[in-house]
Amino acid sequence: MLGIALLSGASIESADAAPVTFEAFVLEGDPAPGTPGFFFVDFAPCCVDLNEAGEIAFRGSVWAGVAPVGGIWGPDASGNLALLALEGSAAPGTPAGAYFSILYVLPDVGGAGTAFKGSVAGTDVTQDNDTGIWGPDANGDVVLLAREGSPAPGTPAGGNVADVSPHNPLASDSGTAFWGALAGPGVDSSNSAGIWGPDSNGNLALVAREGDPAPGTPAGVNFFILHPPVLHDVSDTSYAAALTGPAVTASNRNGIWGPDANGDLALMVRSGNPAPGTPAGVRFSGFEFPVLNNAGEIAFVGHLTGPGVTDANDTGIWGPDAHGNLALVVRSGDPAPGTAAGVNFGSFFNNPVLNDAGETAFGAYLTGAGVTSSNDQGIWGPHGAGRCVLFLRKGEVAPGLGPGISLSSMGAPGLNESGDLLMVLLLDGADVTGANDRAVYFATDPGDVMLLLREGDFFESASGDMGTVRGFAVHGGYASERGFRIALNVDFDGGSEGIFFATVPEPSSAWPALLGLAALGSRRRRDLCVLPDPVLRSRVSVVRQLPVVRRENPQAVRDRAVLAEEPPPRCVREGGMSLHADVAVPDLPPVKLA
Repeated sequence: MLGIALLSGASIESADAAPVTFEAFVLEGDPAPGTPGFFFVDFAPCCVDLNEAGEIAFRGSVWAGVAPVGGIWGPDASGNLALLALEGSAAPGTPAGAYFSILYVLPDVGGAGTAFKGSVAGTDVTQDNDTGIWGPDANGDVVLLAREGSPAPGTPAGGNVADVSPHNPLASDSGTAFWGALAGPGVDSSNSAGIWGPDSNGNLALVAREGDPAPGTPAGVNFFILHPPVLHDVSDTSYAAALTGPAVTASNRNGIWGPDANGDLALMVRSGNPAPGTPAGVRFSGFEFPVLNNAGEIAFVGHLTGPGVTDANDTGIWGPDAHGNLALVVRSGDPAPGTAAGVNFGSFFNNPVLNDAGETAFGAYLTGAGVTSSNDQGIWGPHGAGRCVLFLRKGEVAPGLGPGISLSSMGAPGLNESGDLLMVLLLDGADVTGANDRAVYFATDPGDVMLLLREGDFFESASGDMGTVRGFAVHGGYASERGFRIALNVDFDGGSEGIFFATVPEPSSAWPALLGLAALGSRRRRDLCVLPDPVLRSRVSVVRQLPVVRRENPQAVRDRAVLAEEPPPRCVREGGMSLHADVAVPDLPPVKLA
């Protein structure tokens, strides 16, 4: 059996570089903070989030004596891991006797605290008021922000929140944003949904409502359908919407709204408008959901119509140029950089990712000369003066694994402010099975790609426990004085699991902040630890840490430094990111806690 892949890298890496190290943040079997002696029994791999300070929020389960009970944990005002909500416990902002019955996946943590969605049962709870959104107040305490059946901020008297269940809330440094449906006097199908988010004072306010005038459009043009918002770390909100009103047709009814230079809501792009970077007469026909950075800039996949537009060139990616203006990054049908003549971009994976420097990265399918199903995907990102440079292509030899193992499938990458990429990839080739076919890579440039972790790797913890990695989910990363730290779930064949930090050593000046990482279809797996193959890998001890220790306390981190036990291998680092893949959470009967 091969050992761990996380310390191997591309051949150009220096042999004396410091190794990647792994530290346990919280493990199955650890005491669960805030509970009466319960311990963790499960961490849903889809349900972990990370903010720019390296603070983690997650949905986990504890053993309550008779059954597992779900809860949400996240940072308190001091940055220590704390219980925010537990199924069966009292739900803040509800009457005495009402308690959390279900806590949903994907809590979201920002600088101000953690936002999450839950359902309640008990006193005065009906099907019309059993779901709500909780998040931090000005002091960082968990409060009820919106509940079905409660008054909806910014709407006339009698206007209530009717439904918040379809989408998860988002947290920023100044508040929480979410999509909700409305009910009450004057509410009909034309104005029955809205988006709420933090105002300039951090208070919850109505950002947009269906039926309201759409900024940047002629008089009488209103929002018809509002899609879920995106929110950056400061507070600005962006969203896509469909329009209705005078002169609105199928060719100009879609748009994207976001913050202008003053932070006010403005129309950023509309279907029917000329598409930057394309010939005269070529216009946008539609958009995918946008991504938003902390500068208030957006990037998105757009669709085209007009002269010369065919199925082969009707899609592109747009993002900010060096001056912050919307510009074409790449278009389907264009030659794909880093490939042979005659190889062109086909379609693109999901949305691009966008960093605060205004750079984008993306995955794409290829078409053209010599392209087959074995080499028809690639990942591109910024490097040097280039905005679109090929980092990896399907069919290439998998870095760090040697001949006979190739890259077989790719997803959208993560991107940090330095232009470095984090990628979750599928493998194929000699001795590759469903038990070892996923790997995590980090790349500082196309020639410097490091294998961080692979399914099937063998781990050993400092306490002597050992296990083979059955699966993992990557959630994000942040800059620290020791290097870039990546948060991930890891599952073991033996059944244990936990949340870990992997640290890729690098000068802290090279790491500005957090990035986004889109998920490559994740399968439900379990926990972590590691060991090696003497040629490609290096033995690693995993230090077990108490969950109440704040991760970014430099002395606490230094005291728990992970030391390589064998000669250090070659090395690399990474940026900031989040990876989420939804999984089903069993609907268990609520356990009422005293």
